[in-house]
Formats: sequence, C-alpha cells, structure tokens
Amino acid sequence: MDKGLIVTHSMAKSGGICPVCKKFFKPNGVGGSGHILTPIIDNLPSSSILRYGCNYHDWWYHLADNWGTRAQADYLMLKYNALYIDQKLSGMTKVYAKACNWRNYLAVRIFGKKFWDKEDCRS
Repeated sequence: MDKGLIVTHSMAKSGGICPVCKKFFKPNGVGGSGHILTPIIDNLPSSSILRYGCNYHDWWYHLADNWGTRAQADYLMLKYNALYIDQKLSGMTKVYAKACNWRNYLAVRIFGKKFWDKEDCRS
C-alpha cells in the first residue's frame, strides 16, 4: 500500500498537522472543499452516515501522489462506507445508504480531479 494511504484515525477524523508535509489538514465532510454546494450536501440525511468515510477520503487525497492513488483513495472511500453501512444499518435505511454511497463514489470519480489538483501535500 502507498505510504499516502496509511492514516491515523484522529487525523482523518478531526484534522491537525500533517506528519508528512507539516501543513494543517482539515477534513470537510461530504462534498468538495470550498464548493458552493458543500454546505447543502453535508447536511443531507445520507451525509451523517457517509461523513467518516469521506473524511478519510479527504486525508487520502491530501497525501496521495499520483492518479493510481487517487483511484485507490476513491475506491477505499466506497469500501469503508460500505463496511460501516453493513455493520450499522438495516432495512430500507441500508438500501438508501448503499445507493448514496455509490452516488458519492461516482461523484468523486467524475468531479474529484478538481479537488485533487488543489491539494498541496504532494508539492
């Protein structure tokens, strides 16, 4: 596994000083950093379910250094959220959450490059 995808729980969850680049890191929940729709997206019912996986995803984007690790970070977000959903939810809530998880995965695959290019840990 790439060094950039090794993560500590506290850093991904709440931010802090990045041990690799020594810059401050702050996860932004669900939605793209600085995007006008992020406050709306982050307050959707599905966002409370997907927030931790998305924060880990922010951390992985922060550290990853090539397109392979970007794709890996996107996939890991999908898998992390799927595991959480399988462990914590049931019934129609679970079905809804799984659909939202796939929606988020497709969104980061399609629109994530814009936010990938903004990251500064790799510079």
